[in-house]
Amino acid sequence: GRIDSIIEVPLTRYDAEKAAIQDIQALLRLTSLGKVAVSNKTFFPSKAATKTITQILRDGDFYNWQNVKDSHASDVGPIKSFAWPLMLQASKLTELQGSKLTLTKSGQKALTSSPAETLKIIWSRWLKSKLIDEFNRVDQIKGQKGKGKRSMTSVVERRGVIIEALKHCPVNEWVTFDEFSRFMQASNFNFEVTRSLWHLYIEDANYGNLGYDGYHDWRILQGRYILCFLFEYAATLGLIDVAYVNPQETQSDYNNLWGADDLDFLSRYDGLIYFRLNPLGAYCLGLTSNYEPNHIETKIKLSVLPNLQIKTSETLSTEKAFLLETYAEKVSDQQWRLSQEKMLSAVEQGHKLSELKTFLTEGDDQPLPETVEGLIAKVERQAQSLTLKGPAILIECTNEKIANTISQHELTKKHCMLAGKRHLVVKANSEATFRKALRQLGYGMPLV
Repeated sequence: GRIDSIIEVPLTRYDAEKAAIQDIQALLRLTSLGKVAVSNKTFFPSKAATKTITQILRDGDFYNWQNVKDSHASDVGPIKSFAWPLMLQASKLTELQGSKLTLTKSGQKALTSSPAETLKIIWSRWLKSKLIDEFNRVDQIKGQKGKGKRSMTSVVERRGVIIEALKHCPVNEWVTFDEFSRFMQASNFNFEVTRSLWHLYIEDANYGNLGYDGYHDWRILQGRYILCFLFEYAATLGLIDVAYVNPQETQSDYNNLWGADDLDFLSRYDGLIYFRLNPLGAYCLGLTSNYEPNHIETKIKLSVLPNLQIKTSETLSTEKAFLLETYAEKVSDQQWRLSQEKMLSAVEQGHKLSELKTFLTEGDDQPLPETVEGLIAKVERQAQSLTLKGPAILIECTNEKIANTISQHELTKKHCMLAGKRHLVVKANSEATFRKALRQLGYGMPLV
């Protein structure tokens, strides 16, 4: 949508609260499917991951950066799709295994928890996280790495100052970013971005150094940090709704800086003009004890058939589609079929079949068919039939007599068990103890 503005270009209005409520569920499910790759060094999402995330977000990213024809947007790059994987890692709802994020037990629980509660948890943990200094994302300002990194101030303290200022914003009322920035300065909500201005520069460490007078005003350093914090993190999590333009379309406030003449913008967040604290934001900031959304989510209409097929009255949202994909095979945009194999896999990963049953019963006015009820009950029963006890090693004995002797002797029987006639199974973490007991019995087992 668009709202009127005092500037000549139209503003894009983004109601972040409603989007984030859906996005968090979609992101958790995307993670459970092993489709979020991040670097094990920087912890940043891969380019492929940001593209995938952008596609599943309710309203996409703030700017259509994947559209190469839109040079304005492509220059800006990802914002929401960059922030989400970082916040998921900081929240401890996910953990890195190899190059992919996977859900922790807390993340699996969040799949069936209140989205607002999950967002509040992510927000509180992000405020304490040191995974990234948001100012690094203002990448036109160089010198933040290497020696310069040691001079940057605490991100936790910076965030705390901004949060205290945000608590003074009226709920559900638009304010301009400039007005908020002036309020922070006038009300002594001050912070520093760096302890050594001379480490930071634009283009050239000598001529474009921000240590020179007039090169490090509040609007250049603190202002850009606040823009990033609000636009990339608070808005992505749905705490504030935003209204913005392309950053190239804002009036330049950095023209006097050496080396900035050819820049289209100083930061990708320069287009943020208005924001408003919404009910979700008030809840996450502790201003209210309960969360009452601005919107009521309508339930999707389903037909659950005896042949295990599920038909929907319309194309599902990304969140709902991922929910069904966890338990069913997709036949078309509006048709699915429950899969015993996928249901078993989901339970193994920590999903609860109760969420599937609730989704189906809420969507279909008719009682679930006996075949569907039976399949759910069968999977719930048989998915717990085996218990993983950890890795083990398989040992072959030269004859049955030795295998029986070792499996029954007091020194060794508690460390192994007979597997067939000539084989023994030993838990991997008991190998050293088992070898010692073997030698006491007069037997040896050469290293492979």
